[in-house]
Amino acid sequence: MNILICDDRQDEANELDRLLKKSELPIQTFIFHNGYDALDYAASGAKIDVCILDIIMPEMDGIKLAKKLRRGGFHGEIIFLSTSREFAPESYEVKAFSYLLKPPAEDSVKNILKQLENAQKAADTAKILLKTPGIAASVLFRDISFVEVIQHKVYFRLCGGRDIIVNAALKDFSNTLLCDPRFLQCHRSYIVNMNEIAEISEWKIKMRRGEKISITRTYHDARSKYYRWVFGSGRT
Repeated sequence: MNILICDDRQDEANELDRLLKKSELPIQTFIFHNGYDALDYAASGAKIDVCILDIIMPEMDGIKLAKKLRRGGFHGEIIFLSTSREFAPESYEVKAFSYLLKPPAEDSVKNILKQLENAQKAADTAKILLKTPGIAASVLFRDISFVEVIQHKVYFRLCGGRDIIVNAALKDFSNTLLCDPRFLQCHRSYIVNMNEIAEISEWKIKMRRGEKISITRTYHDARSKYYRWVFGSGRT
């Protein structure tokens, strides 16, 4: 989950960042201390899932920033930081997800993250039908860590540790999976869910399940594609 934080108070932004990263969720944060820098970052095409905006800021307050983000095409969730809920009526205009009262408590941050996770899961219903002998299983894309070919069988490695083995070829599934932007092919025998990547180097990927997967020369741009997915721009 990519979270943009905009708060003119550096100490408060850093504390919120610390609380967010205490979560077990895979979170990447981007901190800004004025609305103009936050807007420039959003306009760069960066992938942002959630914006947490301080309402009281000089020059451009959080409400104005939220309106500009929406006009610029941001469709993710917006959460306001405030010492009170006095701005609640205006927040309806930008379809705010929720509020965090300042200073945010650890329990409040955990609760907001749980709500966000549930909302994302409810909205993410893409799935694939896998047929094994005598069984047909409908598997959500978000539950797939990576897909691997071993001796003419396709292994769907699921995030929870379970595997589903299908007698088929990878090409039978590659078009379906790779049409979804979260999936990346890094090897002729592997397609990975980029949300499940723990570490990536030029020639190696480590998944959150712990497996290490090679990046072959044919797919040498896999790392750049991953960074574009996470940050919205290529990186070498």
